[in-house]
Amino acid sequence: MKPNNRTFKPLTLKLLILFLVPIIFAVPFVKANTDEPISYTSGVTVYSPVNTTYTTNNVILNLTFMWGLGMDCSLNYSIDEAEQQPIPLVKQDSDIHVTVPFTGSVELPPLANGQHILSIYVSAESASYSNAWTHIICFTIDGDSNIIPEFSSWLILSLFLVCSFVIVLFKKKIQY
Repeated sequence: MKPNNRTFKPLTLKLLILFLVPIIFAVPFVKANTDEPISYTSGVTVYSPVNTTYTTNNVILNLTFMWGLGMDCSLNYSIDEAEQQPIPLVKQDSDIHVTVPFTGSVELPPLANGQHILSIYVSAESASYSNAWTHIICFTIDGDSNIIPEFSSWLILSLFLVCSFVIVLFKKKIQY
């Protein structure tokens, strides 16, 4: 008896659709533990801090912002729901475009070990447009995780000299 090929085609088509639809219509999302930049629809791209663990208590907020021509925009940030602080922006291009690239860099205050929440507030207004965005980034500070004990060179040199002296004495004692 010959198998019916028509029953396999709908099943194959359904499986193909099931696997292709998520790939074709993939929605970008922020990965949970990454060191890749995070881009938002507001025009902000955050390079640091991102959703990862830092081994230093001093972290720099580093971002770029595509400012729409004719827009009044402002960017502020806060750490762990503290008072908002402005993000100073530096224009990167003097040519006239629909959007103008800016960079912002702020040295964040020293942070304690543990999880922190960075909030970035973006507001944009023009004569016919007004919008505001809040971007949340969670990151962790673990300043003690990669501490390698350092030995000062004088300690290593002293140890080397003592060992050399003992070896020389031992060899002389064996000879006599």
